[in-house]
Amino acid sequence: MIPYSLGCGASFLYSDPDKVLDLSYPGRDVILRHIAWLTREGFLGVELGSNTFEHFVGIYDREFTATICAFLDDNSIKIVQMQADFLVPLITANSRGDAKERLDWVFGKVSELPCEIVSFSASLIPGFVSPHGYLFPGGPPSRIQLPNDFSWSNLWENYVEVVSLIVDRAVTHGIKVALEPRPREMVSTTDALLTLFRDVGSTSLGALVNTAYLFSQREYIPLSLQKLRDRVYATHLSDSDGLLEHRWAPGEGKIDWPETIKAFRSINYSGLLTLDVGVVGNPEYDFRQGKSFLERLMLTIS
Repeated sequence: MIPYSLGCGASFLYSDPDKVLDLSYPGRDVILRHIAWLTREGFLGVELGSNTFEHFVGIYDREFTATICAFLDDNSIKIVQMQADFLVPLITANSRGDAKERLDWVFGKVSELPCEIVSFSASLIPGFVSPHGYLFPGGPPSRIQLPNDFSWSNLWENYVEVVSLIVDRAVTHGIKVALEPRPREMVSTTDALLTLFRDVGSTSLGALVNTAYLFSQREYIPLSLQKLRDRVYATHLSDSDGLLEHRWAPGEGKIDWPETIKAFRSINYSGLLTLDVGVVGNPEYDFRQGKSFLERLMLTIS
């Protein structure tokens, strides 16, 4: 018996580098075709997401939400998480009152889907050079350039306040928040994430474990999982060579996958394992390869 079901990450939709800059993408037709494809391929979970608040509001109206829910119910597909990387910018660009109102709208809509987890990536550090990754669309910046008056303590204090607000509003709607550490961003390692947990002080904040990102930070994934334990709320599984944050299909890099799967079981992780391969070009092939590799592996260690 395979110990974990597999989900399909939202990166599938962004294999075309031009799409990551299109604020109207993905449209409803693209999302529905994507769900139909992953259903045929045997995935049991889907990650939905939006890059901007405006896209989220425009796409997930009552009618489309009902359409998605009906399709997922008919095919026994679970929404593993809603990726909302716009949450931090939403707060910094608005007054606290307006931000709270918009956060409540987002979390209320997510709870209707239904979905229990909203995720977002660690934010770019002010002074970054490149807003988009050099390896794949939407990836971490290639480098950062800190301003002369840079103060980490002030920046961290403000970041904790912003994340605390997100978590506080999510809790009122029964939603948990999963933050994804990324290289050269505000939270880039497991230990930095544990520090954020401590400073925010809410168990409704957890981790989205991205195996390739952590591995590129020279972390041993099984140890990271043991550190996080019951605060692992979501996953993005992909592979890397440990030098750069490639997001290859699992099995194509150097991550120790047998020990990683054993570590998920050791910490009693009960969610789906979500593939999130970031290779530009042929997402259908890459997701199939990753899914096949993990299923064969899990059969040998179940």
